[in-house]
Amino acid sequence: MKKKILYSGHLEIRLANDNEHLILLRDFSIVDKRDDKWTAPMGMVTDGASIPKWLRPIIGDPFKGKTLEAAVIHDRYCATKQRSQKDTHRIFRELCRDNGVSWIRAQVMWAAVRAYNRVMNPKWE
Repeated sequence: MKKKILYSGHLEIRLANDNEHLILLRDFSIVDKRDDKWTAPMGMVTDGASIPKWLRPIIGDPFKGKTLEAAVIHDRYCATKQRSQKDTHRIFRELCRDNGVSWIRAQVMWAAVRAYNRVMNPKWE
């Protein structure tokens, strides 16, 4: 039997005063298929899916959709570097797929976040 990702509930957020970020109103956690727990804490600030403004008409709203939970967990671990870069990007892709993002879109988004973070966080590992 294939293991599933377990969720601690649903994501509770509000738009920050700058209208560019979200604030978590309670802890949000998942347990992945490897039985590792990933948590984004209450009060965390995130930009949601990191979509440049000029691409939003094509890709979509960074604060809605099937990728938001994945983006929140990914943002947390990119900021804290408590997990490896490889695992942090892996969980992003797994959560996207688990939330119904197509395989090809999840692959493209995973490649984009990997490339971006290799430039922005070259000394992560």
